[in-house]
Order: sequence, then C-alpha cells, then structure tokens
Amino acid sequence: MNYVKTQNAEDDEAVRDEYKRAIKTVGVEFRSSKLWEHWIKWELEKKQWRNVAEIYDKLLTIPNQLYTTHFENFTKFVNEHHPKELLDTDDFLTFRKEVLDELRAANPEGDLLTTGGDDDAPPGADDDEPPPGEETDTANITVKSDEEIAGIRKLYIASREKIHKENEKQVSKRWTFEEGIKRPYFHVKPLEKSQLKNWKDYLDFEIEQGDNERCRVLFERCLIACAFYEEFWHKYARHLSEAEKDDELREVYKRACTIHLQKKPALHLQWAALEEKQGNFDAADDILNNMEKNVPDLLQLAYRRINIARRKKDTDKAEELFTHYIEKFKDNEMLAVPMTIKYARFAARVLNDTEKSKKILK
Repeated sequence: MNYVKTQNAEDDEAVRDEYKRAIKTVGVEFRSSKLWEHWIKWELEKKQWRNVAEIYDKLLTIPNQLYTTHFENFTKFVNEHHPKELLDTDDFLTFRKEVLDELRAANPEGDLLTTGGDDDAPPGADDDEPPPGEETDTANITVKSDEEIAGIRKLYIASREKIHKENEKQVSKRWTFEEGIKRPYFHVKPLEKSQLKNWKDYLDFEIEQGDNERCRVLFERCLIACAFYEEFWHKYARHLSEAEKDDELREVYKRACTIHLQKKPALHLQWAALEEKQGNFDAADDILNNMEKNVPDLLQLAYRRINIARRKKDTDKAEELFTHYIEKFKDNEMLAVPMTIKYARFAARVLNDTEKSKKILK
C-alpha cells in the first residue's frame, strides 16, 4: 500500500480501491489490525471524516487482536469531530430527534437555542425535519446547542458500543485458538501434535460458525504453517466442495499437487475427478499422467486413466493405455495380471469382441 500511495499520489480513488481490495483479501484475519490502521491513517490525512467513520463501522464488527484499541480510537475520533461530518443523514436525524426529545422532556419550559452550537440557520427555518418532498444531508442541518452535539455523540458511540460488545464475545471465542498458534510461519520441521490439534479445532470452530470468508482466511493461514500436512488440504477441499466453489477448489488442488504434495496420490485423484466432472477429460488425464512421473507403478492411477478414456468413450485411447501398462508391468506379475484381466473384460463387455478377449487372456 505504501508503494500504491507513492505511485498514485494524485489519484485518491485508485489508492482507496487498493485498500478495499487488501481488506477484502485479509481484512478479517485476526492479526490484520495494522492494515486497518494504515487505511484509517491515510483517510485521516485526506480529511475524509465520513470515510473514516465507515471504516470503523466495518472494523468494529471484525474479531481481531486489537479490538479494544480500535474502539478506543473510534471513541476519540468521534469526540474530536462534529457528528454532521461522520453520520449519514438517516442516522444523524434519528440520533438528533432522540436527543431533542430528551432535552425537551428534561426542560419543557426552557429554550433549546443555547449558544455555542451552529447558529447559521435562516430565520424561521425548521431544523428538525427537511421540507416535504426535498432531500437533505447532514451538512444542511443546523445543530443549535452544545448539548445536542454531546447528546448525538453519546448516542453514536453507544450504538457502536453494542456492536463492540458483541464483537468482544466473538474475540473471546477465538482467543484460546490464537494463543495456541506457536508457529504461524512455514518450516520444514514437523509441527507438534498440540499445534496440529489446535489448527484442526480452530478450523472446525470457524466452519461451524458458517462464515465462508473467515473460513477461507483461516485455511490460508493454516496452510502456511501446515503446508506439508495432507489432511488440512483435504479439509480445505471438502469445505470448498460443500460450498460449491469449484474455481477456488481447483486452485487449491493445483497448489497442493504441483507445489507442496507432489507425491500424494489422493489429492491428485480428487483433482482429476473435479476436472472430469467439469468435462475437462484431457486436463484430468494430464493430472494423473504427471502424478505417475512422481509415483510410478501405482495401479490405481493406471485404472483411473483408463476409466477416464472409457467414460469419454475413447476406446482407442483406453486400449492404448491397457497395452502400455501391460508392457510396463510385464516384469511384475502382481501388477501385470490384474491389468490383463481388466483388459480382457474391457474387450468382452465394452468392445463386444469375445475372440479378442480370449486372445488377451491367452
């Protein structure tokens, strides 16, 4: 973001779009506070008070490590600015009406037009509501007293404090899991069993909460530290499959099979099945073919490649593969015999060529 700000010094919207993209990517991460603060600081420098208020509205709903600090900073920010600069029209009018009702109830005979507020309304103007049929915004609403300003600020902060309290409960549910993460970075050394259990329990908890975005971010964090542990890739794949996110699932399989776990057949078989399900028969065959280079002489891979060709109704390719594998396994009776029987059955049942089937067996 520092680089983006340097390259787009005259284009605030371009910078803001990048902040939004960054927040969308990792903003719900438990330790993402620095990124949020970075954005808030930039908006403050631009004197975009309403934007800062909107950022805080999002941030106060997200369980993260510095949630208390964020609320304290928000309270300070509200107390340093006029409510008209922070609230949209609906919220401002709602809070203002409630404050005026309280002031009138407390002092029914008094004059609310005390000094110290904004006294620039035209004579006879009705400040409480906009004229019928006309829209207004907070900049055009006159606040008559310091009591009003203080009251609106108090209601504004109180409304966000409710959100903060609810967020505090969410943080407390995750705090133990976060403290259990001792190695958030990648290392070739194995992780302790307690670390693996903590990641598993944390993922189960987030999945149960039902927030797919938080699940995605936590899985991505987990797979940095647990990149060599196949069970977590399977868990991520199952989660994405149940959510029917095939494009994301494909990317997960690609990373697992081509980078971290090149010799794990189960993930390759699942990836190939996904591609075949999408009608990408050639892609499915390529995945299994590449797997064979890392794990040769695996009968399951051979059967899967042949069955892909059979389901594609490419009998020539299937026969070619049968012949290839029988020749490849000729010095290993445990592999060659089952493959030969499969080929003979294929010839009899799929090709309807009994003589060819007898010849293969003979």
